[in-house]
Amino acid sequence: MENTRAKIIEESGMRFGPFLSEDLFHIEMSRAYAALGNGFSSVEFVCMKQKNEKKYLYFIEAKSSSPNPENGEERFYEWIDEVSMKFKDSLQLFMAAELGIQSDEGIGQHLLEAEMAECAIKLMLVLSQHKKEWLPPVRDALSARLRKILRIWKAEIIALNRDMAHAYGLVQ
Repeated sequence: MENTRAKIIEESGMRFGPFLSEDLFHIEMSRAYAALGNGFSSVEFVCMKQKNEKKYLYFIEAKSSSPNPENGEERFYEWIDEVSMKFKDSLQLFMAAELGIQSDEGIGQHLLEAEMAECAIKLMLVLSQHKKEWLPPVRDALSARLRKILRIWKAEIIALNRDMAHAYGLVQ
């Protein structure tokens, strides 16, 4: 029997999900994000996963690839800054909605009911066409740019390719 609450999100040539709508905040499509207007950016979506007794909040940004730092560091670091801003804006909007400061319309019920202090935050960049060995420089550059956010929220940056995202249960 098919679950009518299951959602698939297509982005950067990948099919993310299925996710229960109760565990999902499709931030790019939310009224809260649209109401902010120009100058804000967001990741594709936020989802909650549970492994054993631990709950994880995954902030998912998907790209087909990234600039190669060896072919031009300036463009690579501009791109890193853009992705970093997406994570920062999304984390702040999500938490503001959780606190009732912004609209929580579109946030799944399980996300709204979760004890945020008990959830591990994972900022995940999925680069569909990257080889595994190309990921560490991207992860390291994002970690350096987001160092303060990572420390404040006890969060982690994870850079994945399509196969690794599949192993996490994120993509089909």
